[in-house]
Amino acid sequence: EQAEQNADGSWTTPTPMTGLPTIDATTSLPTRNFLAAAVVGTHVHLVYIGSTGQIMHTSERADGTWTSPDQVAPGSTYRHDKFASVSAASFGGLLQIAVVDQAHGTVLHTVRHADGTWASWGNVLTQTGKPRYWGLPIRVAMAGFGTSLQMVVLTNGQVAQYHAVRHADGSWSRWGDINAQVDFN
Repeated sequence: EQAEQNADGSWTTPTPMTGLPTIDATTSLPTRNFLAAAVVGTHVHLVYIGSTGQIMHTSERADGTWTSPDQVAPGSTYRHDKFASVSAASFGGLLQIAVVDQAHGTVLHTVRHADGTWASWGNVLTQTGKPRYWGLPIRVAMAGFGTSLQMVVLTNGQVAQYHAVRHADGSWSRWGDINAQVDFN
């Protein structure tokens, strides 16, 4: 179902999302953020961790119906992995997806091109370097902001949070330790 927030802060009554295919999302993996949404242009995109652990995608068409779910980056090296967390953002007019791949202890990123094809999953750590106290990533969140994509990863049993930036040219900053800058205690 969907609802909209009014200008006064109140919400409309939730209504069914017409034509949205049944989402066969995971219920067995130890994850809380198994569904993410982003608006790219005028279309809503949903990505989710499917019942077999792969990342799936559907988007709303102009007539309000939804595309059949398809696997994100199905031809890439990581296509058979099971993911623990997913995030979506709009940046540079494209859909950006990030996932936590706990089997490999890393964070992966891909982009959906304007023609509907996917870039292969890229290992973010190969671009950003691995922080000293990295540990095991648990959650990932992203937001497009101005000319950059901001990414935050929660690691080490919720002890450490790291931040990196993907610039408009596709390059990444190194991870910054959020705890070293902001006292979360």
